[in-house]
Amino acid sequence: MGRAASRFVLWTMGVARIHVMDVAWDDEHDDGLIPWKPSEPDEACPCALWVSNHVSFVDVLVHMALQFPSFVSREETGKTPLVGGVARAMDCVFVRREPRAKEGSDGNGIARASEELSRRAAWRARLVEEGASDVDVQVPPVVVFAEGTTSNGEQLLTFRTGAFLSNRWIRPVVVRYRPLWWAPFSLAWESISALQHVVLTFSQGWYAVDVLRLPPCAPPPGTSMDPAAFSRAVRARMSSASGLPCVSATFADKRAYHAHLRAAIATSTKQD
Repeated sequence: MGRAASRFVLWTMGVARIHVMDVAWDDEHDDGLIPWKPSEPDEACPCALWVSNHVSFVDVLVHMALQFPSFVSREETGKTPLVGGVARAMDCVFVRREPRAKEGSDGNGIARASEELSRRAAWRARLVEEGASDVDVQVPPVVVFAEGTTSNGEQLLTFRTGAFLSNRWIRPVVVRYRPLWWAPFSLAWESISALQHVVLTFSQGWYAVDVLRLPPCAPPPGTSMDPAAFSRAVRARMSSASGLPCVSATFADKRAYHAHLRAAIATSTKQD
C-alpha cells in the first residue's frame, strides 16, 4: 500500500517511469571490498544499510516506491506536522546535526544514530542466519543519504562515515533524473523557499528516474576497515557505475554558500 501510494504521488509530480538497473560487481576496483553472494537462490540479503546519493526530497519517494525502507533523517523532520508522523511510523532514525549547549545534551546525536544503525544491521544479519522468512518486515533496509545534504545531482559530495562504522554490508544506490518532456525545473534547486520548490516540482512536465543498484559490499569477514576508507571505496564505486564525479565539497561548504547567498540577497534588497 505504501509503495503504491508513493508511486502515485511521484506520478502526480511528473515521474513517468522509474528504471531500476542492477549493476554488476566491478573487479577492477582494488579497494579491499567483497560483494555479497547468496548461497541459495531465495536467501535473504543481510544488508540492512543502503547508501544513496541525495538530490531532492523526491529521492525519498523514489526509495519508498521501490522497497519502502526506513531512512536516516534530521531530527527536525520527526517534529514536522504530517511528515513527522509518517517518518516515525516508518521507524526512521533521527539525527541531530546541530550541537546543543543544554545541560544533559548528548552532543549532536550522530554517535547515537550510528549505534542504532549498527544494531539494526546486526539484528538483520542474525535473522538471515536463523532463516527467518520475514526479514524485510522485521528489519526493513535503512536508506542513508551519506552526503549529509542534497547536491546538484551532477557530482557526489564527500560522504559522512556514520553508516560505515559497523563494517557490515552496505548496498550502494545512485538516483538520477532525466527530463522527458517540458521539465525545465531542476529538482536540485533549493535556493528558493520550500513552498516554491514544491509548487514548481508539481507544475512541470514529465521526467524519468534511473536507479542504479550496486551489489551489497563489505570488508572481508574477520577484517576491519577504517570507516573513512570504507566510505571512499563505496563512493568511488558509485562514481564509476554512474559517471558522477567525486568532489571534495561537504555539507559545511553548502552552508557557507547559502550564507553568502542570503547575505547577497539582503544587500541587494537594501540597495533597492
